[in-house]
Amino acid sequence: MRSSDTTKTRSTITIRAMGGLGAIALAAGLVACGDAADGGAADGGAGARESAENPVQSEAAGFLTEYQSTFQELYYESSLASWAMNTRIVDGDTTNAARYQQAREAQAAFEG
Repeated sequence: MRSSDTTKTRSTITIRAMGGLGAIALAAGLVACGDAADGGAADGGAGARESAENPVQSEAAGFLTEYQSTFQELYYESSLASWAMNTRIVDGDTTNAARYQQAREAQAAFEG
């Protein structure tokens, strides 16, 4: 196994093993530092950088895109359930509270 393959495997394991904000911070750092990892120069890496994007940087960017999309969906559902629970108040009706609790649990499980 080549050194770059080992690094990619370790990074992949690290990203997937971390939960919530730690994984986001790691992925954002990998994306931001991609030029340094590719051997880019202070002038933006013109000429020194390979034309292909770093695979770890690509994976980190994909992770951030997927995480953001899923987070927005879960947050939206939680917000809708919260709004319904606080605006549609009917004596004896617990369906809104149950929907809110379920949405919050799904969001909390995702965030880690």
